[in-house]
Amino acid sequence: RLKALIYSDDRAGSLLWNMTAPTLVYSAELSGEIADSITAIDQAMKWGFGWSEGPFEMWDSIGVKNAVQKLEAEGWKVADWVKE
Repeated sequence: RLKALIYSDDRAGSLLWNMTAPTLVYSAELSGEIADSITAIDQAMKWGFGWSEGPFEMWDSIGVKNAVQKLEAEGWKVADWVKE
């Protein structure tokens, strides 16, 4: 469901992407600083904020390659380790 919404070309898709993109980029930038693993970040976001998926689980849900392409096309700086 998330993948279909994120990549839809309507207002809802745009809104969801504009809310999600900064979270994905920020989480990837700080992954080594705020927690020892991406799993710990996902768990913290789910447990602390009631999210059904953490940011890295979202990356998996929407497709890392497609998300990176979309982010970079919009001018976002994506962490190198994500692209690997």
